[in-house]
Amino acid sequence: MKAGGCAIFNLLVNAVTCARLLEESQQCLHHAVASHVALSDGEEVRGGNPARSFVSAPGGSEQIEFYNSPQTSQFLAEICNAPVEPTGKTGIYSYYRPRDHLASIATSTLAMFRSSLACLIAACGVASK
Repeated sequence: MKAGGCAIFNLLVNAVTCARLLEESQQCLHHAVASHVALSDGEEVRGGNPARSFVSAPGGSEQIEFYNSPQTSQFLAEICNAPVEPTGKTGIYSYYRPRDHLASIATSTLAMFRSSLACLIAACGVASK
């Protein structure tokens, strides 16, 4: 939070793992479920329920491996300066399509997010589908 609640870490995963996660996320998209929250609850801190529209799908074996790896927990524990452990078997892939939105993301932030995603795809050496 001292850094503004956002940070970018190079080389958290290697190019092979990155490509596998990206490919898996594209495969999981076929099983995604739509979520839509019309109005924000007004909460300004963690735990709020902002207006949003997106689709999401449970992660597969690649995400499970990454999510549960001791290296991931150790990396996050060092950042948080506290012990960290997974809270479940896996996480989810969230997909924001052009018609979707997250109420609390400003247009410039969304543009930065899309640019970051494009860089991630390029870094993985995987063509966007």
